Amino acid sequence: MTSLENNKVENLSTLEDQTELQTLTPENFGTYLKQKRNEKGESLEEINKKIHINTRVLKAFEQNHFTNIEDFDNVYLRMYLKKYADYLGIDDYSLIDKQIFEDTAKQVNRAAKLVPEAGIEAKRSASSSLRNSHLNSSFNTPSRARKLFFLVLSLLILIVIGAVVVKSVFVDNQLSNPTPVVVESNNAQVTQEQSNQELAPTANPNNTEGTASDTTTASTAEETVAEPVVVAEPTELIAEDGTAVPLKGVYIKLSADSWIGVKTSSSQSSWGELKVPLDTLFEVDTKYTDLRIGNVKGVKYLYINGVKQELPTARNITNVKLK
Repeated sequence: MTSLENNKVENLSTLEDQTELQTLTPENFGTYLKQKRNEKGESLEEINKKIHINTRVLKAFEQNHFTNIEDFDNVYLRMYLKKYADYLGIDDYSLIDKQIFEDTAKQVNRAAKLVPEAGIEAKRSASSSLRNSHLNSSFNTPSRARKLFFLVLSLLILIVIGAVVVKSVFVDNQLSNPTPVVVESNNAQVTQEQSNQELAPTANPNNTEGTASDTTTASTAEETVAEPVVVAEPTELIAEDGTAVPLKGVYIKLSADSWIGVKTSSSQSSWGELKVPLDTLFEVDTKYTDLRIGNVKGVKYLYINGVKQELPTARNITNVKLK
């Protein structure tokens, strides 16, 4: 084949690729993702280890199934699809934002025959009922973390009350009414006050040395006062990795990439995203009332007012009430 023919083949291949890019639709976008992955020569498991997206989700994307994937909300699926496309070198999100998740999501699912529309509605209804029952039970039944928090708070209050009682009963009483000290003088027992008055050293006109009774009186005149006992309240605790965590506030530490959503009000419909760096103790602003965690296994620990929260690692997503 001549060089002229080679140039014609290359130009034709480039033209076909451009045509394919221009005609991308929600129905063939998954096939395009699979094609780009095959060009990189990587499997779904290898990509999962690099970008931490479940292989079930990646496989569903390549089958043109972008919404209603089991327990994953569309807000996470949109984020995962953008992350996968970015990893494959696709930086144009217009198709993802304007068509896949807004205009043609139901048509894509119906065309792919993965989730019937009736099944979608039933699943959404069941998921909504389960979420509402879980929220109602969490409000009506005290959680283990809440019980532990009130127990620690009650213990701290008892310690403070005990310290105040000890100080008021023993220390202040000792300072106001010192115990009389008994001393011996001339074979008779007298109190400290009497020794100060009756056995006070008198003037010695002959400038002779004081008697033994004068020496005893002078030695017992000095009285030591006990220092008040002050009990310092703890202000922080030590986490399992040796990090000092304050007792007041909300602190979170991540060991792997996780999506952290926040709300400033429980009535707010949408979630904002909170950027949390890895392996760093991060303080959550007190203005937030609700916390949502994606990839729960990536959370090293979460402390609310000094109480470690027990997160359900069996689930991929969980909500935490902050106020």
